[in-house]
Amino acid sequence: MDAIFIGFKKEGISSNQFIQNLKKKLNVNKIGHAGTLDPFATGLLIIGTDNYTKLLTYFNNLDKTYLGTFLFGKETDTLDKTGKLIREDKIEVDFSLLKKIISDNFIGKIAQIPPLYSATKWKGLPAYKYALKNIDLNLEAKERFIYSFQIYQTDKKNQFDFKIKVSSGTYIRAIARDLGQKLQISAILLNLKRIKIANLEIKKEENEIEKINDPYQFLNFKKVLLNQEEIKNILNGKEIEILAKKEQILLATDQNNKHEILISKITENIYKIKKRIR
Repeated sequence: MDAIFIGFKKEGISSNQFIQNLKKKLNVNKIGHAGTLDPFATGLLIIGTDNYTKLLTYFNNLDKTYLGTFLFGKETDTLDKTGKLIREDKIEVDFSLLKKIISDNFIGKIAQIPPLYSATKWKGLPAYKYALKNIDLNLEAKERFIYSFQIYQTDKKNQFDFKIKVSSGTYIRAIARDLGQKLQISAILLNLKRIKIANLEIKKEENEIEKINDPYQFLNFKKVLLNQEEIKNILNGKEIEILAKKEQILLATDQNNKHEILISKITENIYKIKKRIR
C-alpha cells in the first residue's frame, strides 16, 4: 500500500516503535516516518508506507507547532523530565520578566545549540552516543526560526504552559535550557505535544492515523503527463524538454497513472529524473 499518513504517537514509546506497530496493523512491506518525537512526547508524525516512503524526505522541512510545559528550578542531563537530576535551584520565576525575555530573544531567527542527548551528528555518530559515555561535545549552533511563542501561567509553582510554532530541526528542550540561562536559573521541558505539522493536524486524537489523500498536492508538486517514449527516456536518465513550466520539481506520470516519477529542472525547460516513486 503506497500511502502517506499523519499519525498520533502516545507517550512512552519511541517514534520507531510506533511505526513498527503500525506496520503490522497495516500489513505493509515498508514503513518510515519524517521527523522524530522523544518517547515522553506525544503528537503528530508523518508516516509513509511502501513506495511512498520515498516521499518522506520532502516532509522533513515542514514547520511544527507544539504545546507543552516548562519547569524552572531543575536541570537534568537530557533537558527533560526523563533525565538524571544534576541541579536544583530554589527560586520563583517572575512571569513578567519571562514574557519579556521571550519577546526580546525568542521570536524570529535564533542560533540554537542542539542538546547533547540528540540525534545531531558529530563525526558520523549521533551526539547521544557520546553523551551516554559522558563525553562532552562542543556542538555548533544551528540557525532556527520561531514564528510564534505564547507562554501561560499555571497554578503550579515555576511551571508554565506554552504554545510555540518553530522551523524544522528546532529542539524545544534546548529552548527550555536557553530560557533558563537567560533567567540565570535551571529549566527543563516537562511535557510536549506536537499538534500541527505545517497545516496538517488530526481531527480526533483517538484516530491513530489519518490518510493524506493527495500527498503530491500537499507538497505542491504539479503533475505533467508524459507519453510512453518520454517516460522511457526519463527512466533511462535522459533529459527531456517540457515547455512553459516554472516549477523546479514536477510529478511525471503517464495516461494510465502507472508511473510516478519526480523530475527536476536542470536548465530552462529541460528536466531530468530526480526520484522514481513507482
